[in-house]
Amino acid sequence: MPLQIGHQGEVTQATLSGELSVFNAEEMQDELLGLLNHAQIRLDLAELSELDACGAQLLAILQSEATRAGKPLQIHGVGPRQALALQWLAIAFEPAESIEAAAAAEGT
Repeated sequence: MPLQIGHQGEVTQATLSGELSVFNAEEMQDELLGLLNHAQIRLDLAELSELDACGAQLLAILQSEATRAGKPLQIHGVGPRQALALQWLAIAFEPAESIEAAAAAEGT
């Protein structure tokens, strides 16, 4: 299951696994935007194996809609490759790695 949801107090803990790409973004859109039905959201990307520009855009939409709705959204568990895509789209995540640090980790 690509999106697993649990609760820790008032915070909804969601873990995204597998891939978030052009191949499944349409089917994942409703699940991810459904997180906005919760008061506080913590999205873990540590188990995400692939994130392309289309998937990153979907996360940008999620963050934008959460901000618009006044709902706290924390994105964490971001790997070096994901950090590059997310920073390119100015998506806030924890920990905030610099593009240079992510590129160095990738050896580019």
